[in-house]
Order: sequence, then C-alpha cells, then structure tokens
Amino acid sequence: MTRQLLLGVALATVAVFGLTGAAGPGPAGDRAEALGPEPTSADVLVEVKFDEALNVRGSGRAVHGADGRDLPRMRDLLDRHDARALTPFLDDDAARGLRDASREARLRGEPVPDLASWYTLALPAGTDADEVLAELRALPEVAFAEPAPEPAPPPAAGGQPAETPDFTPSQRHFGPAAVNGIDADFSRGIPGARGEGIRIVDLEYNWNPFHEDLQLDWSTDLGRDRFVRVDTFGDDHGTAVFGELSAVDNGYGVTGGVPEAEIHGISPVEASPNGDTAWRPGPALAFLAALGDEGGEPFLRPGDVVLLEQQGGQVIPDADCPADPGTCYAPLEWNVPVHEAIRVLTGLGVTVVATGGNGHNSTDHPAYTRDGQPWFRSGNSSGSILVGAGDSGTRERLDFSNHGARFDLQGWGHGIVTTGYCTLYCGGDDPDAGYTDSFGGTSGAGPIVTVAVAAIQSYVTSTGQEPWTAERIRDVLVETGRPQGPVTADRHIGPLPDLRAALTSIGAAMPE
Repeated sequence: MTRQLLLGVALATVAVFGLTGAAGPGPAGDRAEALGPEPTSADVLVEVKFDEALNVRGSGRAVHGADGRDLPRMRDLLDRHDARALTPFLDDDAARGLRDASREARLRGEPVPDLASWYTLALPAGTDADEVLAELRALPEVAFAEPAPEPAPPPAAGGQPAETPDFTPSQRHFGPAAVNGIDADFSRGIPGARGEGIRIVDLEYNWNPFHEDLQLDWSTDLGRDRFVRVDTFGDDHGTAVFGELSAVDNGYGVTGGVPEAEIHGISPVEASPNGDTAWRPGPALAFLAALGDEGGEPFLRPGDVVLLEQQGGQVIPDADCPADPGTCYAPLEWNVPVHEAIRVLTGLGVTVVATGGNGHNSTDHPAYTRDGQPWFRSGNSSGSILVGAGDSGTRERLDFSNHGARFDLQGWGHGIVTTGYCTLYCGGDDPDAGYTDSFGGTSGAGPIVTVAVAAIQSYVTSTGQEPWTAERIRDVLVETGRPQGPVTADRHIGPLPDLRAALTSIGAAMPE
C-alpha cells in the first residue's frame, strides 16, 4: 500500500500538535520504545469531500474523475495556494477493497458513504484557511470542506503475578444490580457470552500490551506504521480500557468483562515519511474499515466492535461552557469524516461504541448545527451507540459528561478498578503490574457498554444465529437496562446495561 502520508496538524494557523517520536509495532515483549512528543513544523490541513457522483481518484494535481475527467478548477486552486499535498484517505487498493465490502451493505438497502471521496489538503503554514475554505465550498465538485479537527485528550477523569492481589471483588461495575453493576459476573458464567469470536478494536493513543493481566504483544496494533502510537498522554489510559474489556481471568489482578474477546488497538495519529504527525481520526477509521487480514479478507467482520476512546474539540461558545474555556469537548462524530466512517462500519455489520466526551455540554445545543439542521438529530444518526458517564451508585449523569437526546446508554464514570496507573497497586513500581481503582470519565463508561455489546453478540453467534445489528443490540440493552437517575433525567445519557436481564430476555439459560 502507498504511504503518501499527511503532514502537520489539524489547525489552520497555530503550532502543531507535537506527536513525533512515535514508534510502530515492536517485537513481542519489547517494551523499550522511543515514544514522546516533540514540536514539529505546522501545515494547514483541510478535510475535503468531493461529490460522490464524480468518483474522484488520484492525488495532488493529478486528481481526476474516475472516467479520466480533468478537474481544472481544483488544480488551479492548488497552484494558487501552493498546496503541499492533496491526499486521499484511502489508497487505490484500500478503496477497491472497501468498495467490494460495501456492496453487500448496499444490497441490503443500507446506503453507505464513499470514503474514497475524502481527501486531506495540506497547505503551507500561514495560509488564510478561511479564504481557501470559501473557494473550496464554491467549487461544484466539492461536497464538503472544513479544517481538520483539533486534537483533544482522551476522555478519562482521571511485581510478580503470583504476588499481585485479586482485585476482582472490587470490580463492582461488573457486579449484580444490587451494587449497580452490569452483571458481567453473570454473563461470564454463560458459555458463549464471554466474547468468544468477537474482535474489539479500540481507537486509542497508546497502551501497554505487556501488562501482566493483559498478556498481549504489539501484534495488537493495527496501525501498520501509518497510524502510530504516541506517548503524549502516556499509555495508562489505553491499558485501563484494555483491562476493562479483556483482562485475563487468572485469579489475580482484575478480569475483563469479555475475557475471551480478541482485542486490538489503532491510533488516530497519522505519520508522514519525514516523521511529522497529525491527529487524524477520520482517516484512521477509514483505514480500519478498509483493512484486510493476511488472507485478503476484511479484518473486521460482522459482529465485531469498534470502541472510540476519543473526543473532539469545543463547539459550543465559551459563554455556555460551565468549565474552563476550550474544555467543553464534543463527541468525536461531530467531525464529518468520522461520522461517515462510522456509517460505513455500521453498514458492514460492525457495532461502533462511541464515548460521548467529558464536555459538560448537551448535543442538543444549537451550536451543533450544520446546514441549518441539528447534527445530532435522530434522522442523522451515524449508527453508533453513544455513551455517557453515570454515577456508580445512583446512575445520575455526572456533571462532566456530555448528554442529550442522541445518547443511548451509560456506564460508570468513576471508581472503576482496572489495569494501569499504579494508584491502587504497583507491584514494586512495575508498570506492568499497575492497577487503579479510580479510572473514569466517559473513557471508563465506554468499555463497560462495549462489554455488554460484545457479551450479547458473542452469545447470539454462539447459538448459530447471524450477528445482530448495532441497532438491535442497542434496543435490547436499552429496554432491559436500569434507568437513569431521576434528578438528571432532563440531561439524558440513557440507562445502565443489565446483562442478566438482557441475556435472559433473549433466552440465555442461567449458568450452572
């Protein structure tokens, strides 16, 4: 696959998000990697979608319609603004593979966007981004143009195996309804409901696969040197998420909600050949949707799950932000390329679980409007399951959690016991034996809902059924979940999943 990758950062005229020093997959067991942020030069990045009817292909000044039609107005714009690059999200091989995979979705009557029509335009630092955007939007061949998104921190609130204590009794988030858990303790006792046969991919800056309770290696990284892990926010966040999902059921440390699931990660940070990097969640998800396995088949199969552990920059005005200016983060799918990539993944039969963000604000705010219509309206759903953060005892919405009519389900937003951070236990200052009892945010809530999704899906497929759609799984979890607390009911985040009730409602027998 071609590696004509992008430069710079997702801002028009400010300093780049310094994410160099990132490393690709290393040898199994090799944890000593040079990761860390350093400043790099800034380009102005713009995300552009061409009219799908044109079937635009190619790159740079050679961009053209599929029938060879020239695009002179676009080429003139590139020349006048000294464009550095015009690069497709997907190279030709990936675009062909995704087109074939999408054909079945279209035959089922599920139209999905053409991710091959998305491009990134890189312009020299100091370019007037507003001027270029106005010119792009005036071109009839351009369907959409906006600055590439700004990076944001992940939405988290903040020895020897034989010697590590067993912390599973403290994992109340997986306990029964009596302790306000989702009862993964119940689902793990049902053969087929432990995540068997399900791949979960986490969109994550970095993680530590060598943690004693994960027992993985860098084959978990799907970025293939194009989307690279970075240490800007450390690796504890991803390690904590992985632990919630699939920590090994081994009698010490913690146990993941679906310990038999196959877990992977992919970074949203794209690298260029010269070492520059930029936060590119839309292209990363397009790359993931088109990714093939060693046999040439799609890597993601119907029934698999993608978890988005990212949030977007502030959209609402500072005057409406109850927190510090710039920190009222938005759900990631406010970004149009991300929204379209989720639609494609959903059309392919993959369930996308999206953290709703620690932004203190509502997706019903009028700032979330495009072309005169609310972006998060029901008729514009990406198909993702959008997750808010609830109180561990009352299921009330926590004040930092985004909320709104678009939200589907909640998970715990604090007090989660999982791998990473070394705040509960550190096994002699060994990060591979670190545990926390204070993971949270919508980052902590997202994996809890993902566990519920994967448990239902793995049970369904273990009984010989075809994988369920994301909508069907969401409906079961909403209908059988425990309702949001009444005090914050007007700031909707949805119910907390109850796996005992959900599995029983679809015919699962009580475990022996």
